[in-house]
Amino acid sequence: MLFVPFISLFILKSLFSFSLYNYDLLDEQDVEKYSFPVTHWIMMGQNENRFGRYAQSDVEMTLHLLESHSKEETSKIHLKETQKRIQEKGFKGNILYNKEKLAHTWTDGTYYLVNKLQRQPMHPENYQELVDNKSGVLLQGYARIQHLLLLFGLLFIYKLKDHREFIIYSTLSIIGVFFFFILWESCSRYLVSLTPLLIILSTMGYFGVDQKQQTHQTKMHKV
Repeated sequence: MLFVPFISLFILKSLFSFSLYNYDLLDEQDVEKYSFPVTHWIMMGQNENRFGRYAQSDVEMTLHLLESHSKEETSKIHLKETQKRIQEKGFKGNILYNKEKLAHTWTDGTYYLVNKLQRQPMHPENYQELVDNKSGVLLQGYARIQHLLLLFGLLFIYKLKDHREFIIYSTLSIIGVFFFFILWESCSRYLVSLTPLLIILSTMGYFGVDQKQQTHQTKMHKV
């Protein structure tokens, strides 16, 4: 039973990839031609000036490298640059850097929505009303508090007595994503795909604890 989620994930991923390329949803040659090596985003994740966020200078560097190097060679150059950036920050510098980077990723309850909306909106006046003055402060404040409450609910998961496979794998997934974002480009919108899982686990954390407390109180009253 423990390996069922992994087997299911592998089958779904294989079917998804097969469908993309065999039903002409994507051209495999175009993907190979225009896509960046994975190491690009790892290198960008160590950009000290941007705290791991999107950096146009890194994009231009990769584009320039791909003009005269293969993807394999470009990946090797990326890894060397990544190692250089990590070494330049030093031990203490890396701790402070990752603290700031993770804070940017995990505390933005808007999931980068405000930044996305300001890019050529169809009705700019609506965007201005949404983010300007008090409405903007309320929007971002509400989103951040809501998001932090979700994260806080995860702390109660360990108190649940029933550690089913779902809870174990879901918790491991969140821990894995946390460490993944230390390496990857920093952007809070990447948490969108994780949000349903955060909501489910956080709800179980809050109401699971309350249920145990109510059961304990009921037993005490009977005594």
